[in-house]
Amino acid sequence: MLANILFIIEDVRLYGQMAETLSTLAAERPEWKVRAALLQEYEERMEEWGMEFCDTIVVTDQSELIQTVQMHQGAMVAVLTEENREKSWDGVSFAMEGIANPGADYFQKVYDRCHGIPWTILETKRCLVREICLEDLDRLYEIYREPSITQYMEGLYEDRKEEERYTQAYIRCMYGFYGYGMWIVEEKASGRIIGRAGLEHREDAEGVEIGYMIAREYQRQGYACEVCTAILSYARTELELPEIFCYTEAENEASRRLCQKLGFQKWEERDIKGKRYHIFKKIF
Repeated sequence: MLANILFIIEDVRLYGQMAETLSTLAAERPEWKVRAALLQEYEERMEEWGMEFCDTIVVTDQSELIQTVQMHQGAMVAVLTEENREKSWDGVSFAMEGIANPGADYFQKVYDRCHGIPWTILETKRCLVREICLEDLDRLYEIYREPSITQYMEGLYEDRKEEERYTQAYIRCMYGFYGYGMWIVEEKASGRIIGRAGLEHREDAEGVEIGYMIAREYQRQGYACEVCTAILSYARTELELPEIFCYTEAENEASRRLCQKLGFQKWEERDIKGKRYHIFKKIF
């Protein structure tokens, strides 16, 4: 659990921003220890303050700290300046220009990503939409055993280990690079996984595509429309995407009806890998 944010900043030009950020974060999350230390004293200070790397985010302009933080399984945010941006920051996935406070939610997401904790993306009246984790695969294999689920989409790998490797790479590359992808849909009342939905790039698509899959026993109850409506709003307001596509096979009447209900417009028809697709487009 994230408990501490430690700023190790040597560039004195950033001290004004850092002081303001320290004050704001302390007010937003009083349960966190938000501190600053110099490079030569941070180990002593961490011991004094009772900080461990495992529950701390180190925010620093010093790239030489990377190995130490990684060795202790900590999380790091690089603070880039004109002087240090050419240095090697390999292994650091998050960086800021200066220390203008990005908010407590940003730091929580940094910690979760670095420690493999799925991000919660959004909530609807009945559902929670979050990132996938390996523990979800048992339920997904159960859902995909229903033959109708794979009528218009690919299934999971028969080899469970192969699916696990694919999922790990997906979390790292898709979520980690784009910040979106196909997510897990949970019913809030039961905590049960009822499907998947999200946004993806596909090789034969012009842009970002919305997709969804709802378990057989939860179909025809409005879940797909509810979740996809929220995802489209997220794509417009949070991701600031200008448009979204939806590809449906010609025989998939249910998906075509949902596209129209969601406000998509028919764009074109195209043959892809021997199948006829209706392509819909929604411009924000």
